[in-house]
Amino acid sequence: MATIPSNEYEGYTIRRQKTTVKGHEYTRHAVDFGTDSHGKRLRRTFTTEVKAKAAIREHQDRQKADKAKQAILQRKIGEKADHLGTDDLLDAAMGLQLLKGSATLTDAARYYMNHTRPPSGKQTVKGVIAEYMAEAEADGLRPASLQDLQNRLGRFSAAFGSKPIHEIAKGDVHDWSRSKHTAKQNGEPISGLTRKHYLTVVGGLFNFALEQSYIADNPLTKKSRRRRKQHGMEDEGMPEIITVAMVEAIMGSAQEHDPSMIPPLAVGFFAGVRTNELRQLDWSNINLADRRITISPSIAKKRSVPHIDIADNLAAWLAPYRQAAGPVAPIGWAWRYRFDKVREKAKIARWPHNAMRHCYATFYLLKTDDANKTALQLGHRDTSLLFNHYRALATREDAKRFWAIRPKDKTGVIRFAEAKVG
Repeated sequence: MATIPSNEYEGYTIRRQKTTVKGHEYTRHAVDFGTDSHGKRLRRTFTTEVKAKAAIREHQDRQKADKAKQAILQRKIGEKADHLGTDDLLDAAMGLQLLKGSATLTDAARYYMNHTRPPSGKQTVKGVIAEYMAEAEADGLRPASLQDLQNRLGRFSAAFGSKPIHEIAKGDVHDWSRSKHTAKQNGEPISGLTRKHYLTVVGGLFNFALEQSYIADNPLTKKSRRRRKQHGMEDEGMPEIITVAMVEAIMGSAQEHDPSMIPPLAVGFFAGVRTNELRQLDWSNINLADRRITISPSIAKKRSVPHIDIADNLAAWLAPYRQAAGPVAPIGWAWRYRFDKVREKAKIARWPHNAMRHCYATFYLLKTDDANKTALQLGHRDTSLLFNHYRALATREDAKRFWAIRPKDKTGVIRFAEAKVG
């Protein structure tokens, strides 16, 4: 490799080097951009001098933009500092001293808020157990398993029932598992295997509390909301939906192979009702005349009472099956069996978590362009993450097609006429 005279451009040196590879001579143009914020040397090589100069200009533009951002940031910091009193500044300095570089004050504050003020609010152990048991029963857990769960969690509730679940530590649970609360009737301590079973059940309760945002991490397994999000297990991260074609396919499959699945699937897709709530929904909660679905507090996830508007296409799907009362969805194990069969006939292999609800949120937001109204329909307390996350999943054309999905008549033609629901 031979070095030939270098060029200077905008304060940077473009070093030209010639090298021969397999009889062919090449010229390379190397530029040293100095070091980055971490002290790493930035060197790049280009095939032409024109590309090297373009990279230098781009680097300079980026530096100017960074300086401008830094100036804005410094100004904002100065403005905020002006509003802080001496005690606040002293408290911040002491906090940084305690952290000793292991975390920022923002990290520490966020950790404190997550562990003392859970996102979904404070909930007692007794309250979480009630929700957990309701979901287990709705999921079709066998009676014997439900009874075992009730027995073990009942003992846990006897010890901690009135205490907020986010205040329960790992040591508390292990001490409880060795205490009189879990002892046999004759007072003898339980075996190691039985104790393990107790801890498994309580660990499941904490996982449920984690999913409901009542706690920031599981004290028994060290699972956290942050880790669950990283591993794609967290519903609050970027949601997933299925395509409009898949929605058309599964609704068509239900119409052809199992009409009993039409009402629950239609309510899931076109009203966004959670699967757990859907499986407990009664026809008395659906008012087709007033075009409204009411989720009662006994089955609502947050014990609130959401009222959901019934869209035209949902009314068309529900009208032929409406009843005064009775379950909307198949009961117990029949739900999973029939749902899987309909999905299989529709040739849909993968089903994202909460796909029906996410489809509704996505397409309702695109239809209305109103995050507040969408949050209200979903029963959310605010619009945080809603607008950017859901709107990015589909297009307006997708939404238009989604809200046009209606039942087909016997000839396979979609019925666009209004359903009579009065």
